[in-house]
Amino acid sequence: MENGSVDIGSFSPFAYVDAARGGKIRIIAQSIIEGKATYRGIIVVRKDSGLKTIADLKGTRFAFVDPKSASGYVYPRAMLIEKGINPEAFFKETIFAGSHDKVIAAVLEGRVDAGAIYDGALGVAQRSGVSTANLITLASSDSIPHDAIAVRVGLDEALAKRIQLALINLDKSEVGRRVIANSKKKLTGHVIAEDKLFDVVRRTAKIAGMSQTH
Repeated sequence: MENGSVDIGSFSPFAYVDAARGGKIRIIAQSIIEGKATYRGIIVVRKDSGLKTIADLKGTRFAFVDPKSASGYVYPRAMLIEKGINPEAFFKETIFAGSHDKVIAAVLEGRVDAGAIYDGALGVAQRSGVSTANLITLASSDSIPHDAIAVRVGLDEALAKRIQLALINLDKSEVGRRVIANSKKKLTGHVIAEDKLFDVVRRTAKIAGMSQTH
């Protein structure tokens, strides 16, 4: 988008905040998933693990999703830091599994003792045939806004407005609803969004010590 080869993109919350610092993209809309504008990061463990609290995770193996994942890294990291925990010293080992479903698999298979995912990931896993009945939620983060839809700065204003209008009207027509009906993430529509909506992500990133990360 910065070099002009792409005009529009969908960004996870922290990736958007990170990219917006360059001043070359601007938000036009936000995803609504299963009728909700926000979601939460959760820490999951196996029911049979004996782990009941965050404190119990000391010395365990932990899976994050990706350094750019809000629910799978930034928010759970901030949650730990706010509890006075240094994630680098607290866990025996931490890994980046690469996706929410891979974190779930790592926990279920016992390769790690706990993992960070977004609250909708369990439903996505179940719908794809993975049994998550043996997982319980140990902790939940503050609310996180869903994905940002942004255009590159310099894109024709009239075209950007047409794209924005098409996105926010997508769920209001039969053909539009058919388009989003197959969404794995259970996308149900879009709303107009402003950059300040993601200030909560910036504050959390700052707590997590990541406000200067590129």
